[in-house]
Amino acid sequence: MNRADVEQQRVDSPSGEPGEAPGGTPAAGGTRDGVPAGAREARGSAAAPGGTPTGLPEGRADDSPTQGEAAGEAAGEDVRGAAGEIARLATALREQGAAVVRAVRGLDPAAAVPTCPQWRVRDLVGHIGQAHRWAARIVRTGPPTEVPDPRRADPGPPADWAAWVARGTTELITAVRRADGPVWSYFGPQPAAFWLRRMVHDACVHHADAALTAGTAFELAPELATGALDEALDLLCAPDAVALKPELAALRGDGQRLLFVPTGAPDRAWLVTRTGRGPRSSTATGAAAADVKVTAPVADLLLLLTRRLPPTAPQLTRTGDAALLDHWWEHTAL
Repeated sequence: MNRADVEQQRVDSPSGEPGEAPGGTPAAGGTRDGVPAGAREARGSAAAPGGTPTGLPEGRADDSPTQGEAAGEAAGEDVRGAAGEIARLATALREQGAAVVRAVRGLDPAAAVPTCPQWRVRDLVGHIGQAHRWAARIVRTGPPTEVPDPRRADPGPPADWAAWVARGTTELITAVRRADGPVWSYFGPQPAAFWLRRMVHDACVHHADAALTAGTAFELAPELATGALDEALDLLCAPDAVALKPELAALRGDGQRLLFVPTGAPDRAWLVTRTGRGPRSSTATGAAAADVKVTAPVADLLLLLTRRLPPTAPQLTRTGDAALLDHWWEHTAL
């Protein structure tokens, strides 16, 4: 089962809005970057700026803001913050989409993609442009009826791929900027930026697919890799992941702990605990107790946790129970 299969199952679910489900960016009850409410600090949502008084109210002896002024300023900051977040995500989406096309330039369109063996190079490019157009339609019109098959996408001849992908990216960015309220997602209504974030993380991983297929270096900004890694673990650790992919039941355990520590940032590590109800992910430090510990640049941790790098890759330093890490890796295929 690949990510598209998981997403199709969510489209086909009776409610269409499970409270907390794997894939994409789980977000029931208000979340940030795909983390269920309360797991991490929530990002402020867009709010309409309220009117603020001008001047001091009669009798005020100082120039500190009134309650109304403070509320208006906070609302304005939320709006500016939301616009800034959309701008940041839009830039990242353009960069990652273009990076996929650059990485496969000159390759045979029919060549296999080793990390997505069901796809050819043409399908990989097709998925990027197709997914962005698909997400744009969701933002504009609501729930989809199906998840499109990348093998049916038509990006045109290789010389046109960059422009074709860029047009899909622009379509999604424009739809998000024009949205005037929450939009549909698998996990209930979300700010339109949900779909930008989801597609940025997807494009980051497929940028790696393109680079690995071409045999070229894969580079990713740490903040992008961190967000994509958060989402990858949310996918695997969502409480009802097993309902969509029964094989994930093999990840249940009795307290075994796996610790993933980014090089140079040991205060922002990921601790996965295998419980009888499934794995659970939390933030930790590199000093947290664990049965197996992996240290690597955050982009390489992302590749490990999305099965683009094997546990024995030389970029990774692991200590502790290697068999536990191997078992995790072998049973996390989507």
